[in-house]
This record gives sequence, structure tokens and C-alpha cells, in this order.
Amino acid sequence: MVHIVRTRTKKAILLQCISIPLKVHLSKHLIIAQHIRCFFRTTKPAPITIALAQLAVSKAAVDDNLQTHLAYIERAAALGANVVAFPELSLTGYELALLSQLAMPRDDATFAALTAAAVANNTVVIAGCPLHNPNGKPYIAAVICFPNGEHTFYLKQHL
Repeated sequence: MVHIVRTRTKKAILLQCISIPLKVHLSKHLIIAQHIRCFFRTTKPAPITIALAQLAVSKAAVDDNLQTHLAYIERAAALGANVVAFPELSLTGYELALLSQLAMPRDDATFAALTAAAVANNTVVIAGCPLHNPNGKPYIAAVICFPNGEHTFYLKQHL
């Protein structure tokens, strides 16, 4: 389920969106907030609207979950969101026992699809994923896709 709350209208719709000034940090993940602030500082000098997606995720079904993400991104952008944030491990489900099998390489086609959606909808997309670690167990990560066609990763530091 997803909700929208706009600070001006207080109207609940499909996604939870929050308009915040650029100087306010996005949660505790300052790296993500810095990436987003840098992008919007150069392209949008106004408050940003963040959509927080709450969705049902199918266990280990990356393709199905990707399609759900793409639909939510499109809907959030239609509602005026500048950023769409998904939960931790949203692309695979929170399956810690399967993390090694589900870990994605940095060049996975899933990230290209999310980046294409960010470009098409002119929004930043943050989605949770397990990321391959060549030096040990996989990272719990977030891919951050920008409307300019670039993407980067945030790696959870404390597991």
C-alpha cells in the first residue's frame, strides 16, 4: 500500500509524498541525501517532493518486483514526486538467507531499467537491492537512479 501526503493540501492519495526544503536531510542516510541535494540544487532550486513507496514484494522474483517498481515510479511522478524511495531489499524481498544467490552485479539490467524509468519520469529513484561484493558476503544496498541517466549505489555500513 502506498499513500501520498502533501504538506499544503493534507490530502491522502496513492503515495506518501513529503515536501521538504533542500537543507533538510533525507533520513539517517546522509550519503543518499547528499546525492539528491546535489542533483536538485543544480536543476530545481525549490523544495522537493519525496514519494515513499510501500509495496508487496514477491520473494526472490526480481523481474516481477521490478515491474511493480516501474508502475509505482510512473504513478509517483504523475502525482508530482521528485524522488521515489522504496524499502530496503525491495527488488528481491527481505530474504537474508538467499542474499548470496540474489546478489546483483553493479551492471545488472535491473539498474538500467530503473535508471530509464528515472529519466522517463524526470525523478530520482532509490530502490533496495543486494549487491555483489567480490571480497565477501553481499552488501545490503540501495541503487540511486537520476533523471540525467546516471546511477550510483549506497552500501549499508552496519549489518
